[in-house]
Amino acid sequence: TTPMSFRSDPGVAAARINLRLRELIESGTYGPEMRATMGVIEARPGLTNVVPGEVRCTVDLRNPDDLHQRVIRKDLDQRGASTTSTDDGNAGCRRSR
Repeated sequence: TTPMSFRSDPGVAAARINLRLRELIESGTYGPEMRATMGVIEARPGLTNVVPGEVRCTVDLRNPDDLHQRVIRKDLDQRGASTTSTDDGNAGCRRSR
């Protein structure tokens, strides 16, 4: 059993990104039509009693305003990287299309 102080849990990083995503949308900074969903959250190896080594998740961002869409992508990329690197040891965040 790994003590909590030694764990690097990418599941925590994904949860923090999901919460940050909600905060960004609710701020109103990206306009009233901004929508975001973290759809798939898949922990690997996906066992009940194992700290995941990897978490893959999807984030869907939608906004009819192209400028607001570009700005939130940039902000989320920057905030996501800082959340995972400072709060969860070596847990990392990688964006793919």
